[in-house]
Amino acid sequence: MTAGSWVRSSPVAAGLAAARARLPAGALELACHAAVPVAVDAGLLHLLRINFFLDPPAVLPFEAEAALLLSPVFREVGEDLYEIDPTLRDALLASLVARFGPERPARVAVLLEQYTDQHPTWHTQPELEHAQRLTALNLVDPARAADWLAANRTSAGGPALTREWFVAMTGRLRPRTSLDDRLAKALTAADAPSLELRLSAVAELGELALLPGTDVRAIALQLERTTRSDPDLRPLAGDVLETLKRLVPPPPRRPLVEESADGLQAVPFPTLYGIDPLTFDPAATWTTPGNLTVPIGTDPDGRPVLLDLREPGHGGTGPHGLVVGAVGSGKSELLRTLIIGLAVTNSPAELNILPVDFRGGATFAGLETLPHLAGLALDLGDDLSLVDRFKDVVQGEVVRRQEPFTERRPHLLVVVDEFDAMLTTDPSLIETFGTICRHGRALGIHLLLAGQRVQRGWLRGLEADLSLRIALRTGSASESQDAIGTPDASALPYGPGHGYLRTRDDAPHRFRAAYVSGPYPPPPPTWDDVFDPYRRPRADTLLDLLVRAMAGQGGPVHQVWLPPLPKELALGALPADGVVIGEVDIPREHRRRPFTIDLSGASGHLAIIGGRRSGKTTALLTVVTALSRTMRPYSVYCIGGGLGSLIDLPVVIDVFEPWDDLVATTIASLRRHPSPYTVLVVDGWNSVRDRYPDLGELLRGRQTVIVAADERWNRFDEADLAEFGTMIELRLDEPETSEISAHDARQLWRDEPGRALTGDGRRRLQIALPISELGGSHEAFVRELAADRRAEPLRRVRLGTFESDGAEFAVDFAADPHLLVFGGLPEDRLRVRQAIERSVSGEIVSPDQAERLAEELRQSTGTRRAGPDLWMLADLWVLADGDRARLSALSSWLVHGRDLRLHLIVFARSSADNPVVSELSSLAVPVVVLPADPTRRATGELLAAGHRHPARKFALDPPIPTADEPAALFGFDPLTFDPEQAWSVPGNMTVPVGTDPDGNPVLLDLRDPGEGGTGPHGVLLDATGSDRTGLLRTIVLGLALTNSPADLNILVVDLDEGSGFAGLESLPHLAGLVLGTGSAPSLIERFEEVVAGEIDRRRQPAAGRLPRLLIVVDKPSRLDATRPSILDTLIDVCRIGPSVGIHLLVNMPTVRARLLGGLSDYLTFRLMAGDLETSDPSAALEEGYLWSATDDSRRTFQVRLLPDLLAARLAGLGGPVHQIWLPPLPEVVALGDLPADGVTIGLVDLPREHRQAPLTLDLSGHVAIVGERGSGTTTALQTVVLALARRGEPCHVYCLGGGLNTIAGLPFVGGVFHRDDDPGLRRLVAFLKRRPAGEGPPVVVVVDNWRRVMRHCPEIRDLLFLGDHVRLVTTCPEWVGYRSDLASMDTLVELSLEDPTTSRFSVDDARRIQLSRPGHGQTDGRGRVQLAAPTREVGGNHHAYIGELADAWSGGWAPRVEPDLRLRIGVYEDDGSEAVLDFAQDPHLIIEGTGAVVEQFLAVIADWADGYMFRGGAADVLDLRDILRSRQPSRTVSAQDLLMRTWWTGAEMWVVTSEVGPDAVGPMEPVLPFLPQAHDLGFHLVLARDSTQDEPSLAARELSDLNTPAVVFTDAAMTLDGRPVRLDVQRS
Repeated sequence: MTAGSWVRSSPVAAGLAAARARLPAGALELACHAAVPVAVDAGLLHLLRINFFLDPPAVLPFEAEAALLLSPVFREVGEDLYEIDPTLRDALLASLVARFGPERPARVAVLLEQYTDQHPTWHTQPELEHAQRLTALNLVDPARAADWLAANRTSAGGPALTREWFVAMTGRLRPRTSLDDRLAKALTAADAPSLELRLSAVAELGELALLPGTDVRAIALQLERTTRSDPDLRPLAGDVLETLKRLVPPPPRRPLVEESADGLQAVPFPTLYGIDPLTFDPAATWTTPGNLTVPIGTDPDGRPVLLDLREPGHGGTGPHGLVVGAVGSGKSELLRTLIIGLAVTNSPAELNILPVDFRGGATFAGLETLPHLAGLALDLGDDLSLVDRFKDVVQGEVVRRQEPFTERRPHLLVVVDEFDAMLTTDPSLIETFGTICRHGRALGIHLLLAGQRVQRGWLRGLEADLSLRIALRTGSASESQDAIGTPDASALPYGPGHGYLRTRDDAPHRFRAAYVSGPYPPPPPTWDDVFDPYRRPRADTLLDLLVRAMAGQGGPVHQVWLPPLPKELALGALPADGVVIGEVDIPREHRRRPFTIDLSGASGHLAIIGGRRSGKTTALLTVVTALSRTMRPYSVYCIGGGLGSLIDLPVVIDVFEPWDDLVATTIASLRRHPSPYTVLVVDGWNSVRDRYPDLGELLRGRQTVIVAADERWNRFDEADLAEFGTMIELRLDEPETSEISAHDARQLWRDEPGRALTGDGRRRLQIALPISELGGSHEAFVRELAADRRAEPLRRVRLGTFESDGAEFAVDFAADPHLLVFGGLPEDRLRVRQAIERSVSGEIVSPDQAERLAEELRQSTGTRRAGPDLWMLADLWVLADGDRARLSALSSWLVHGRDLRLHLIVFARSSADNPVVSELSSLAVPVVVLPADPTRRATGELLAAGHRHPARKFALDPPIPTADEPAALFGFDPLTFDPEQAWSVPGNMTVPVGTDPDGNPVLLDLRDPGEGGTGPHGVLLDATGSDRTGLLRTIVLGLALTNSPADLNILVVDLDEGSGFAGLESLPHLAGLVLGTGSAPSLIERFEEVVAGEIDRRRQPAAGRLPRLLIVVDKPSRLDATRPSILDTLIDVCRIGPSVGIHLLVNMPTVRARLLGGLSDYLTFRLMAGDLETSDPSAALEEGYLWSATDDSRRTFQVRLLPDLLAARLAGLGGPVHQIWLPPLPEVVALGDLPADGVTIGLVDLPREHRQAPLTLDLSGHVAIVGERGSGTTTALQTVVLALARRGEPCHVYCLGGGLNTIAGLPFVGGVFHRDDDPGLRRLVAFLKRRPAGEGPPVVVVVDNWRRVMRHCPEIRDLLFLGDHVRLVTTCPEWVGYRSDLASMDTLVELSLEDPTTSRFSVDDARRIQLSRPGHGQTDGRGRVQLAAPTREVGGNHHAYIGELADAWSGGWAPRVEPDLRLRIGVYEDDGSEAVLDFAQDPHLIIEGTGAVVEQFLAVIADWADGYMFRGGAADVLDLRDILRSRQPSRTVSAQDLLMRTWWTGAEMWVVTSEVGPDAVGPMEPVLPFLPQAHDLGFHLVLARDSTQDEPSLAARELSDLNTPAVVFTDAAMTLDGRPVRLDVQRS
């Protein structure tokens, strides 16, 4: 058969295709009715139309009658007499039953009988009249019709009918094959091995598809699959499919709520409320105040079921209620319906609603813009601190409503979904619910709790208050009993929305809920929906329409629940009035507000405590940046390595490293000259406080404000801590040490950096990031603030503090544009000059440019004096110190300085020094007098303008480091330094470290002695023991200044978190920064591997020319104390280094030098730094000596340090550097950030290879993941399954474990079985064993807790040996749990272990793996790993990512796990093969015989059957009937579900019974109609009957008609379908 010929080859197909093409829609359905009579005339056809096709949805016009009679479907057989084409009649009759149900033919028959009675013309035609009547009788009572036909065939007194008539009528009355049976056989044959069978099956499917009432979805899917997979049938199947799509309308989409098998249908919400959603106006329904009575559905009689939230005193049944329903029962939809119903009938002024969802938020999705909402509390389970927040919110609302008020407050409905999970997580929530119940009646608060189940005792004390009880379908009778007092809810149908409502002492009332989540109006179906059943064109739901209509209506609603604090805030988005550093959450007051710190009075000092990576240093950056935003005259000094970025802020005087000599000077100056606007910021309070004891006196003086930060509370002694008026606690490494609240501190553990507790212990704080907007940079914000500050009309320059009161000494150049500075030491004049240059904006002009400036002023006088536009012009600044001769050109302009924005600052010896000085004196400008006495350095006097007030003495601010010494040592000016020029000479390993007594540079040369150097390795010894690294930094920075990254790389190792090298992070030479190794032994071991790997890399012949590598180790003695083997690693570096270009420089106190051990033998130079005559740690780092082993020489020198600003000049220059040390694995990795090629589940750290690689599972073998509880094993399995989804290759996954339900929605997941589901586990094992090897995609079985699953189902072990097509990914809390099965595991991953000594890899590494870091572990032979979280991005939503991957999946669906329905009963005696009863192929069985052997055989089957057993009693049969009805597929079940039999879930249903006599099985009749569909419904009838009975029962006849296999017991033997069987099965 070829494409295009299939229609012509079948008269039925040709007739149907012609009818479909020519007839109006619905006419073919009318033809199905006309196929019942033997013949019709125009009157009968008209009667059929007006009886069955006048009401929607099937409405046919009058013209359809004529079109149908004239179509190829009919042929004329007499005057005004037509009959259906005989080739089509049987098909149309079968279609009538399939399309309209088995009752429709009988109704047509009644109509035919009545029409025949009133049609006298037919009375003259006996054969036609009797044929019509007999046809009608056969449809109403087939037995009577058969009896009449038999009696009159042989009766002499019967009608005068011919023998041919009887033969024709006998054939006409025979039973016909149903469409369902034809379809089932055709679908089966379409996959047959025989090409001929497949060809005829495809043609049969095409014919069936043209008939009304056929499952066109299943047919279309089969044809589409055949087109793709069967090349021989592709043309034919494609042609049939195109014809189908052209002539047959697509089937409807599956509705949200299925039709109910018990006849109780869901009434549409608009009908229930009497509204039209498309024109809905809330003003029309908000007219009745306080209308808390709403319909939620209808009862079996069609009457509305009302939910009344009013209290009993007002005629209601509230005010509180409980809703319980299992998964799939429609609980979420009922809550949405209830909320929308209340919103439709109540304005926001009458009712507010607070939805609360513990898990996710899908229940209340779409309600975000509902004007009644007083908040939307979602995902409380993801952050348990939100549960505490909910308690505070409720308590605050109760208190608020108890306060006196004049206006009428709206009712508040609190709807809590998943309350059972909330109580399980935090049982104390029962008190919060109790508070609502106790006070709600009087305060207008209503509580509605909803959950999947409720257990006795959970609602202790609340049972009487929860007067409204709704139970949807429950998981057990006991849950129903606890919810509504009866077990009835456990027997409700499986469709959503079925439930019982009980109010106080009333009996439960049955109802079916309305729903609001379906599309409105429903979009028309398309054929694309058939082939992609999960395609859902975006259409408005009823909920969307109603919420949109109400959005923005009504007045504002008091927000009880505000959104929680964001994880990130930008400081620029907060107000600048006051020192605002973040936002604080005050849930009891239902508000969030900016958090302002008070830096005045007793509250002045601020302490910030936070563990590592808690955002402590960032908080300090935020505080200082906030100070800059206030526009107040703050002067800020910063101590800390991470605060260097603040230097450009105008309020910041300077930033010091903790060891900087200027720190002590600054503290002393601040003590002598305190000011309330001076702020000292200290990062690392404890170490700075120990180094500078005077800091305590400054703290207690309370004049200078101190902002201090440290890691733990015990870093502050009690006396100091008492001085801090404001305290902020970030996340702590040990929450139990919290001084505010250990409970709240534990909840900060998983939060983002910056989340904190305030000192009063009542508030959560989110400290803002020091950026202008989210995504911006801190540096850009600093530049923006600096520009804003300098562009202000007030051009104030701070110079110091007044000695009399500590107030700020600043020059206001807006009021007095010029300044005279008399006298002073050069360094003091430099301080004044630097202060001005750093603080002002505009153009700074040197004195030799005075004449040019004067000419420009002449040319632009009009512009610069143009009033409003003056602010757009830059200020002009002339600073003259020494060369004042050329200033006379500006003399005439000085008087106009304020208008022209011209400023002249002159440093002179006296007022007679120069005419310009005299001119300035005559203008009465301010005068600063600096003493020339060296003993009075950094002081001076201010003479006010015109000398109108007495002089005031002041102290200058500390100086800014100068650039003189770098220029002397290196021959360049740091401000004009050109790195490219300095790097032009390759291999320059010489760096000056100071000057000798003659002023000559002392050089450290890291080259080998053979090349004239002092290297290659050495040690820097600190004589003071203060561990200062200033000289070490100078060596590192000096080498970077003279060598490009292509010639020199640097690896820095610092025990103390890198504070000694802060500011050098931007050096392009860095091959890594190894920080904080002293507190993490694992990092020291990692460092050893990194070094060994680098040595190996440089030894490779193909390595080529590599840059030299300098390894700088700060305080290796501490490393040695933590891990002694580090010394061996450093010795290897020294021993092998010269041959591979590696240099080593270590820094340690002199007193620890003896710990160098064998390393001393390899060190070719020693540098001694510090005051050689004292061991005082506070002594200045001034002297040192350099000793060289080459010539045993020793050179003394004065230490000269390089300024850190040079490092910034190098940033970004040079090519990329090979990173030897990568940052350790992050604590959290998102799966979405990893590559999707392969089953990538995390990152693996490969320090020896200097890289971190994706961790990809090799699923060619089994996988074992071991970790204690809380280590992330279950999450790891979720990640594995999502990684399979990202890979995109077809596979089938089956999951065993209760924690894996979240991934059940993925299309390739064929099932999730609880570990206690013994039958399900056994069924899965049997299913996979039956699965032919190599057929279909590979199978992955995911087992959570192998040991526990094995305890319930030992057969699971068999899956280890099924071959390559089944792979297991398993977890277990400990390795011993696998026992001998561990030998079958190919890939091993080890997370945190309860007993690290049981590690399979490294006990030392196992001890270092923290339980607080889920997913961190080690793997076989590959090192440390971090498994990814199953989210798209860090902090993302797991469920949303699953939905995204499910939508993108194109690899097909996993088959459902069917039970093993094959029972071996013995062997055939004729050939010895096994005799098997296959209930999957033939769902029923007849057993014929009597006696004990039959009883025994029935017992064997009953014991073996896996599922629900019904013994055949009347009650059992009715229950079974209801279950089978609920399993029947509706017309909207997708074809995919039909093919996979996934539209229902549950166990197989068995009836194993026997009959004695024909009438004994009368009770079985209710389920007999389901026998033909038994395979699809999971139904099996095993019937034993007495073969000696003459007449079989109705059940036996039905089974026989279905060709049911029969087992026959006789005295001689047992046979199965006629073949003798030797029975060898016994009852277990």
